[in-house]
Amino acid sequence: KVPCCVDTRGPDPVPEHDSHGEYIAAVRTYFDFTGDSDFLTHHWPRVLKATEYIEYLRKQRMTDEFAKGPDEKRVLYGLMPESISHEGYSAKPMHSYWDDFWTLKGLRDAARVAALVGEKNHAARLDAIAKDFARTLNDSIALAMSIKKIGYIPGCAELGDFDATSTTVAMFPCEWEPGELRPALDATFDRYWAFFKSRRDGTLAWKDYTPYEHRVTGSMVMLGHRERALEMLDFFFADQRPQGAGGGGGGGWRHWAEVVRKDAREQGFIGDMPHTWCGSDYINSVRTMLAYRRERDEALVIGAGLPRAWLEDAEGVAVRGLRTEWGALTFSAKGDAGTIVLRVETLERMPPGGVWVSLPDADRIASVSLGQGKPVAHVEGLYRVPALPVMLRIEYRK
Repeated sequence: KVPCCVDTRGPDPVPEHDSHGEYIAAVRTYFDFTGDSDFLTHHWPRVLKATEYIEYLRKQRMTDEFAKGPDEKRVLYGLMPESISHEGYSAKPMHSYWDDFWTLKGLRDAARVAALVGEKNHAARLDAIAKDFARTLNDSIALAMSIKKIGYIPGCAELGDFDATSTTVAMFPCEWEPGELRPALDATFDRYWAFFKSRRDGTLAWKDYTPYEHRVTGSMVMLGHRERALEMLDFFFADQRPQGAGGGGGGGWRHWAEVVRKDAREQGFIGDMPHTWCGSDYINSVRTMLAYRRERDEALVIGAGLPRAWLEDAEGVAVRGLRTEWGALTFSAKGDAGTIVLRVETLERMPPGGVWVSLPDADRIASVSLGQGKPVAHVEGLYRVPALPVMLRIEYRK
């Protein structure tokens, strides 16, 4: 068991079932960015122990009671038991899909770690468990949607509640594959977007919110909604606390409290300030705008959150030394005589799935070519970088 936290009294006994997968994911992520094989070997025994605890927890929901019971029982089959890791369920523990997305991430990463340390049998076994867990997780979500007659991904199996800020971890960092549930995933963030606009535009009365919502910005990028992501950043930046003389954080702390109130002078709970979880959500989302790993084929997608106006500007955009799973990335783009010149200059090694450039207004692109005029292969608005370094010239229709 990986405890949710440890203090001077020892491990916290409160059941929270996201921590096991989070620990394994942290181990794999550290290795991906450093290549430190000694670190991986050192942690492997504990990674394996964490997966054994996950199996122990999961088997509690794989008895005949859940396999053959009514829908209210079958919807829980194969999941993590109820917990309060999702703070919204602290009054009564629930079977939170937050826990399950992290569990899926942990199992997949454990299989990867096993393969990297040469434990082939464990790698095969953990990969099979991860695939089975993915199947039961998707079955549970689909059944929960049917029971509650909803068209979005619920926050937990029991309530059918809408919670996009929780669901967003399914995409990053948990890299869930929705399969036939993709329309429901799209509907989840379309619904969030409608709510966001109503709050921003003043058509919805509101008192406060938590900038945990920052993480939804990255989800919008991965779903192809770069303009939504930029509008969200504008909104959140205006609520940095405490504000400086210019508002919006200028001269202030340039950070967010856990709770932001519409009336900044109103007394009330604001949680921690500055709140580094909110801050890390912001960092991760902006990083996704610049570059992110596409897990299904181990590819690097760059520029998915950059607006066309930035790319066409004479000053352009420059990203230097951005750490990725394949080393430091440097690329730039700027306008030049009515076209955009994009240069991908350095990356320590080519990802297995290649490097792909995501461009705005893909349906209005006239051509994307290499420096010699050779066209660039593309799939659904993504253009593949054939080798590094490379220069691409992008032209839009007038």
